[in-house]
Amino acid sequence: MLFLRSEFVSPDDKTDLKLSFASLVYFIAQALNLTIKTALPVPEGIWGEISAFFGVVILFFFFRAWLPLMQRSKGLVAKSYLFFLVVFVLSALLITIRNEPLTVLKDPYLVDVFVFWLPTGLCAAAVYNKQILYDAFFKTSYFLVVLGILCFLGGKVSGDNENVNAYNMQLGFTLIIPTLFFLNEVFKGRYKFLVLFGLQMAIIIAYANRGVLLSVLFFAFYKVFIDKGDVVFSFITIASCVLLIVFMEPIALFLSELLAKYNLSSRTLMLVLENSIQESSGRDEIWTICNEMLVDHPITGYGLGGECFQIYHRMRDSGAFSYAFSPHNGILQFILQFGWILGLLACFLMLLPIFRMHRIGDVYRKDLILIFCSAVIIPCCYSAGDIFLKPASAIYFFVYYFDVLRIKKQI
Repeated sequence: MLFLRSEFVSPDDKTDLKLSFASLVYFIAQALNLTIKTALPVPEGIWGEISAFFGVVILFFFFRAWLPLMQRSKGLVAKSYLFFLVVFVLSALLITIRNEPLTVLKDPYLVDVFVFWLPTGLCAAAVYNKQILYDAFFKTSYFLVVLGILCFLGGKVSGDNENVNAYNMQLGFTLIIPTLFFLNEVFKGRYKFLVLFGLQMAIIIAYANRGVLLSVLFFAFYKVFIDKGDVVFSFITIASCVLLIVFMEPIALFLSELLAKYNLSSRTLMLVLENSIQESSGRDEIWTICNEMLVDHPITGYGLGGECFQIYHRMRDSGAFSYAFSPHNGILQFILQFGWILGLLACFLMLLPIFRMHRIGDVYRKDLILIFCSAVIIPCCYSAGDIFLKPASAIYFFVYYFDVLRIKKQI
């Protein structure tokens, strides 16, 4: 059976596989959706239908895993949905009292949280043998690499002169997970995966957002200094980072000239050459507004998604209102949404696993938490947000806090 090794043939293992695939199907569908829209000449008029199709595919595998999920963790499922139902009701009340639109709370939060975020995390937590979950994601990474290459070729190489300098943020968040899985294998001494890791890093630097580079840096730092992975590769990593920092501009210039020969360019390399790699890309204005908003509703906050309209209103933007007007910082967002007390508690719960991962005995569970922490939580602490719109964060939270087998053994 796909993903199952010969020693994994028990009924529990087969159930683990079903739950694992349900947990990772979102990421496969997301990558396929992005690749089709980027690499193929598909008219934008039917993009909505394509997204809806993949949504139905995801739901199919969730429903397929629903019975074993309920058999293993019915209580957790009920408590999780009840918790977010209360959050949504209170958020709707707060937003309505301020006479503001419920647009963001209804779309995307309502669908994404209840239909995608929660099932992804719940299925991951319900897997007894985390090695099966790890192997499922790891082997799926090969497929995601192929999709990433196709997306790059279709969006960057085949782009016309007007968009050849563009970058694709969604590609970065799609590729970072397989990138970290391959890097994790390298730290185990399996150096053959350096090729795949290097290939994905090249695509990320050439076409994706620079924010995901934080994910790679944090992961490498943790593996070298805390987890103490393969000694040889740890030394190579430290030496490479030192050389990269010292010779950053010459390296960036060389790579830029190399890309230019193929009529390509990299936004990340361009920012390095312009000494503006650390710039916030317009986020400073949003963060200033958010800091002002923090004093307006310090106890209740603005509710889930409620902060977006205030940011939009205070920016006096003439464009259409959407969830894009978010704080672009997960810590700020939690405090704005839930107030200082509950918001800081949410931040504490978000960051606590980072400082306690080293205590986890199950190496596969620890690796999963580290990978998804690096992929989504670390960028959300600085340049990203919308944690409840990223199912990768659900795996991070649920596998750490609500791992079903671990809880079962404690009872």
